[in-house]
Amino acid sequence: MTTVKQRKLAAVGVALSQIPEVLEVQGLSGVADLLIQVAARDADDLYRIAGAILNIDGVKRTNTGLVMRDLVSYRITPLVERVATPTPR
Repeated sequence: MTTVKQRKLAAVGVALSQIPEVLEVQGLSGVADLLIQVAARDADDLYRIAGAILNIDGVKRTNTGLVMRDLVSYRITPLVERVATPTPR
């Protein structure tokens, strides 16, 4: 997760889009401002990518967490099926 200077949020987003390893950026409410998902080959590569993110003007700090495994993969079918099926009254 990443904390940024709010008035530089748009510029930070543009800068993040220029880093090829950045897969997705989501705005958050709460303690952190952004959730940035990246792809890294190994720990050294992650260190390099984190450094590139920290070098962006407006980025205050980052906190790195590693995905060890998926417990529930991204899905939408159960929700669509639930909405498409009328509920009995």
